[in-house]
Amino acid sequence: MAVGTSTGQVLLYDLRSSQPLLVKDHFYNLPIKSLIFHDQLDLIVSADSKIIKIWSKDSVSKSRHGH
Repeated sequence: MAVGTSTGQVLLYDLRSSQPLLVKDHFYNLPIKSLIFHDQLDLIVSADSKIIKIWSKDSVSKSRHGH
């Protein structure tokens, strides 16, 4: 599961844990407006009012606490 915050972060969770697996920051301190799992390409797309970020779910295994 993924959630977008009002301060511009995307948190990726395993529902079995209360701690996020990964936190991605948009760095503009703007609310996340859209968050989509692109299953065919195995990507996550997140957007605020300024930028769109496209990132791999595989980055979870590379950096559990990365930003």
